[in-house]
Amino acid sequence: MKLLLSLIILVSSSAWAGALSSRKVDGITLFQKIKDQGVSASALKRAMEFFDINRNKKFAINEGGQTTVLSIDNQKYLTIIDFTLPSSQRRLYLIDTETGVVKKYYVAHGMRTGGNVAYAFSNIVDSNQSSLGIYLTGNIYYGSHGTTLQLHGLEKSNSTAWERAIVLHGADYVSLDFLNKHGRMGRSLGCPAVSREMAEILIPKLQKGSVLYLHHDVLIKDALKNPLRQNLPVPPEELRPKPAPPKPVAPKPTVDPTPAPYSPPVAPAPGTNPEDPRPEPAPVVTPPPVPFDDGDFVNGEQPPAPAQRPADPKAQVVPKPTVSSAPAPVMPPPPGPGQNPPPPPPQTSNEEVITPPGTPPPTPEELEGN
Repeated sequence: MKLLLSLIILVSSSAWAGALSSRKVDGITLFQKIKDQGVSASALKRAMEFFDINRNKKFAINEGGQTTVLSIDNQKYLTIIDFTLPSSQRRLYLIDTETGVVKKYYVAHGMRTGGNVAYAFSNIVDSNQSSLGIYLTGNIYYGSHGTTLQLHGLEKSNSTAWERAIVLHGADYVSLDFLNKHGRMGRSLGCPAVSREMAEILIPKLQKGSVLYLHHDVLIKDALKNPLRQNLPVPPEELRPKPAPPKPVAPKPTVDPTPAPYSPPVAPAPGTNPEDPRPEPAPVVTPPPVPFDDGDFVNGEQPPAPAQRPADPKAQVVPKPTVSSAPAPVMPPPPGPGQNPPPPPPQTSNEEVITPPGTPPPTPEELEGN
């Protein structure tokens, strides 16, 4: 698409009456105040020069076969997107041209422009890359992304913006949750996308003729010479493999802060502790039996029987017990190790053996063990 611009008389910013760059706020120039808030000096200089030179001019551009006349009608704000910075940083600067106050927001770049770092731009249709250069904002409409702002490209490096449907819109992939999970913001099909919440704030302020400048410190010069495509070498961080997700760490066991109950130490028995200085008690030795000896007899000899005293006629005579001539019953020998005792002799009583009530029957283990 050919970009048709109306005749613009280029004059130096220093010769322009009331130039934006030379306006003073709080005792310093507006340029210096904005620069002190972190805005790139080269990006700010080019945006302010364009604003000062063309703020009262009109632009006639051909979009979709129709001529559209534009002008910088919204001079309250000047917006710069510095694609020199990674998407993980706030690189969209909303500049209040009256107070010099700068507000910073996250913004995404095109899918094929890079990962976290933007290093490839183009003006080619269906490239899914961002396009550098100066834009003028148009009207608000409500599309698939919600509140959306039209953008009109004013330079050869972004002249196909209308054909490519390059707009400013909100997106879910521009959020702190996405950044914390992936280490960067999500990417668009070439549009400068912001968070949905910020889209509702920014778009109403920037509608109808506000200057928007997409900048890169190195590639903006290439965009003026070769507007179709601009590339940098792929940054090393884009070529590094993504680290594996960390392995889940098992939670540490909780320690009960309640102290254990006190148990007094038990002294070991004497002689069982090698550190105990007390001597081990001597073993108890049983002395051998002392032979019976009253001075006249030696062990094994029998003393003489005592003299028989005459019987007392008054003493009661106890009859001697009769001794049965039947042989004594033979008792079986005691059971040896591992043998069961012999069964008791059979009962001779006629009484029935009664099991006490409530006694459980023997279990198989009990039967087997017995």
